[in-house]
Order: sequence, then C-alpha cells, then structure tokens
Amino acid sequence: MLTPKKTTPIDLSEIANYPEFQKLYEKWSSAIDAGEDGALDLFDVPLPLAPTVMLIELEPDFSDGAVRLAGTYVCQVHGGEMRGKKVSSFFSNADAQDVLDSMRHCIETGSVDLSLREYISMEKEHWSYVRILVPQPDKNGKKRILKAMDRSTLRRIPWSC
Repeated sequence: MLTPKKTTPIDLSEIANYPEFQKLYEKWSSAIDAGEDGALDLFDVPLPLAPTVMLIELEPDFSDGAVRLAGTYVCQVHGGEMRGKKVSSFFSNADAQDVLDSMRHCIETGSVDLSLREYISMEKEHWSYVRILVPQPDKNGKKRILKAMDRSTLRRIPWSC
C-alpha cells in the first residue's frame, strides 16, 4: 500500500538545523521586527536555495495558486517551465489541499512554516524533504508565498512491508 503524502510541521526552534533556511528566516524576521512588510528580494535568498525557490500567488479564496517564479531545480524536476501552472495541476487533489492549507495558514497568521514533506513520485517511489514557506506582501493585496526546499534533506524512503 502506498503511503499518502503528508506534511509534518517542524518547530521553528529547530531552524538552526537548516542553516540556509535560518538565514532566510532571519532576513524576513528582521524586516518584520523593523516594522517592514517582510518582502524578500531574490538577492535575499541564500544561493543554495535559489534553484528550489517558488513564488506562488494564491487565489483570493485560497482555492488554488499559480506559480509566478520557479527556480531551475523546480523546473527540472517538473519537466519544464512552471510559471503560470496551478498548484492543483502538479499535486493530487488531497495533497494540493494540504499544501494550500499550509500556505493559507502562513498568510493568515503572518508566520513562517517549516515542515517535513513526504510524497510518492510518479515512479511510485517514497520521498521526503524539508521545506519552508514564507508569507510575502504584494502591493496589490495579492496573497503570495515564497517556498524553498533544502535539497540536502531530500531522501528516498524504502518501502516497508
């Protein structure tokens, strides 16, 4: 039986275990603490994370989201340019809802989400990785999330019988 995809939150007190995420978080939280809106420029993203970055703009009702920017690794894994693709187009319905719920929570609480993600690939392999979601402001009031993955945490999980 295939293990369903799932998201397991990681407490932000453990972010030091992910040094590149810690740098990104510190940049974002410093801006928030200074009374700024927390907007991150691509130059704020640590270089090792850049290929894994996605900027996702959510629908007003959080029913879906569209990729506005995707790093080279993301495009390679998905087999081509990701700009304009909907979250629902590259996840199963249940997993898309899980991802969108995580993004909604980040935006509604104005907080960062650090989580372990597990998924089943198209080749029926079980994988996991750690990712971060950072809420991003938009001058037009659009709901946006910056997502990045720590590739050093990407693991193939053996199937157990």
